[in-house]
Amino acid sequence: IAVVDAALMIESGGYKRFDQLIVVWCEPDLQLERLMSRDGLSKADAGKRIGSQMSQDEKKAFADHLIDTSQTFEGTRRRTTEIFDRLIASKKR
Repeated sequence: IAVVDAALMIESGGYKRFDQLIVVWCEPDLQLERLMSRDGLSKADAGKRIGSQMSQDEKKAFADHLIDTSQTFEGTRRRTTEIFDRLIASKKR
């Protein structure tokens, strides 16, 4: 199992090199808030950056697995562990 963090994995077509794709996403308002906080952007600039990318809904359509990070860290960890365990089990067959 290889985990590759690549923001433009789908847009670049890089996802085709992998057997399965996990899309990590959050609610749009939280995505905007996190981007503003992380990069020190204004709401307008953060909105422009998000608007220039493929939408989360479009990305989710490519996914074999989804991780919603909108809730608690523990919820995210639990979902990540579930997916990891499922991937490990599928490779043992």
